[in-house]
Amino acid sequence: LSLHDALPIFVEAPNPERFVTGIAGKCDFSIVTVSKKGLSGAVGTLRAILEVFENNSIPVAHTPSGIDCISLAMPTEALTPNQYSLLDELRSEIRPDSIQINDHIAVIAVVGRKMAFRVGTSGKIFAALGKAGINIRMISTSEIKISVLINEEDSEKAVKAIHEEFFNA
Repeated sequence: LSLHDALPIFVEAPNPERFVTGIAGKCDFSIVTVSKKGLSGAVGTLRAILEVFENNSIPVAHTPSGIDCISLAMPTEALTPNQYSLLDELRSEIRPDSIQINDHIAVIAVVGRKMAFRVGTSGKIFAALGKAGINIRMISTSEIKISVLINEEDSEKAVKAIHEEFFNA
């Protein structure tokens, strides 16, 4: 299967003793970044932003935030038909300093057991991607996965690099 077919792929670890158990990936995502001075300290702003996405029937898959900005990742097919109404409503409700949209994004997830408690796992992922010349656009984590959002054109190369790091080392 190709990631460009927007179908998830999964590679199981050949050794059940490994804490990383697989890699999953999917293409056809977009990132909307909303920037506004004071955003991170404003009560209710995140809820208001998410409400605008809900009003426009756009599901949000990932929401990493920074100081004075928040990036939201969603399937491009959900964003495209609602993009202009979303932008109008964000400008009206949030009054951001800027809004940026990036298309052609892939989500690559490294999954496993209790990954949040394994020192160095994210470092190995990031190093493997860096060595392969792949830029990470966003990072999202949980106890059982570390997801990176990257340019779609690098998706297959990323899966191979991460697979090499954890399964062929």
